[in-house]
Amino acid sequence: MPLGFLSAGVLVVGRTITSHLSRARERAADRAAAEVTGSPAALANALRRLDQEVAETPTTDLRDVSGVSSLSIVPLEPAELEKVMLGPEGDREPAYWELTKRLHRMERRLFGTHPPTESRLEALANQERKQEREQQSGRQSAE
Repeated sequence: MPLGFLSAGVLVVGRTITSHLSRARERAADRAAAEVTGSPAALANALRRLDQEVAETPTTDLRDVSGVSSLSIVPLEPAELEKVMLGPEGDREPAYWELTKRLHRMERRLFGTHPPTESRLEALANQERKQEREQQSGRQSAE
């Protein structure tokens, strides 16, 4: 029995570390792509569009490939769970709904392979501003 708990603990810690490294890799890839293209704004627009297209894609297709989400540009798992109402009229919320939402958010925070798109867009906007400041200071020193 103690071996089972140890194994479960190692699994959770290992998955958490892997997910953290994956998110760091995504941020580094965003920075590198923005530097290579020279346009963080263009990368941000592409990221925003991809995120929108994934959101519009039916979730039944994405559930089959969510295991390879770390290989995609944007996360394939939904950010929020789809609420299923109960009762003959479909007007009753499941008793465990709040707990389910909290567990889903915790799972995304611990095991998500991608940083939230909003934070990636914010980082790209910061990189764009920094690039513009450097270009302006370069022009002023050339004059």
